[in-house]
Amino acid sequence: MQIIIEKGNDGFLWGRVEVPEGDYLPATVGKNTAEIVANIKMLVIDHQKTDGDEVKFFTNEDFIKINLVYDIQALFVEFSFLKISEIAKEADMNPGLVRQYASGVKHLSAKQAEKMEQTIHRLAQKMLDLSLL
Repeated sequence: MQIIIEKGNDGFLWGRVEVPEGDYLPATVGKNTAEIVANIKMLVIDHQKTDGDEVKFFTNEDFIKINLVYDIQALFVEFSFLKISEIAKEADMNPGLVRQYASGVKHLSAKQAEKMEQTIHRLAQKMLDLSLL
């Protein structure tokens, strides 16, 4: 199941699942990703119980395999320890422009989003490969 995480204007994070069939759109708000995932699961289970409707898209396996997709604003809210200027430098992007993306003043293109995602994955791999003495 893919949960799309976005930053709302109210400072909270919003989460939604785009269901490929039917008109059921589970969406929720939370302080963090863990809260959003728990709320989405609760919404789906409640929907299945109260409506007697089995949403075929959701199965127990879907709840085990959760893929989180962040917009750039939500990314820097959820992972506030990331330094925007350092991520920008690593991605060979203008730090001021990336700050504008993170604040919602400007919107990044799919190409720029892919570049930032690859940079963050590369940095995460470096972290996984290190050892401390």
